[in-house]
Amino acid sequence: MTMTRVITQRAIGGSDVLELAEIPLLAPGPGEVLVRVRATGMNPADWKVRIGKVDFFGPPPFVLGHEFSGTVEGIGEGVTRFAVGEEVYGWTVPPQGSHADHVVVTEDRGRARAPALLRRTPARRCGARGHQLRPGHGGHRRRAGGTTPG
Repeated sequence: MTMTRVITQRAIGGSDVLELAEIPLLAPGPGEVLVRVRATGMNPADWKVRIGKVDFFGPPPFVLGHEFSGTVEGIGEGVTRFAVGEEVYGWTVPPQGSHADHVVVTEDRGRARAPALLRRTPARRCGARGHQLRPGHGGHRRRAGGTTPG
């Protein structure tokens, strides 16, 4: 069985509860896309869930994270918007988190092809408002001579 790595937590608490683990890599089902994660976001919701301030994921164990960008490695039956090898970005929906080597997401939940600017921008410089990374909305806008925070 093929495995993938995730950052998980088995208890509510500080950053010391986070641990690297391996779980089975799921194949995409009908209407789903398997993405190799290249960058993932960390936002206030993540630490609030980790310390038990909000309950998006239910009780541990779970994998935190919402935003991701990466490369499509597999598609399920009926997927038409994306192809293997295409760079994409989007967000996961609990109980699945994006702090992982791979995510399986539905094709129809706001995922999009990554604009060339995001493909070239270091992950640490990409921001997010809400749960979307879009050019000019919390990411980066192109301007003469480079980029500027959105």
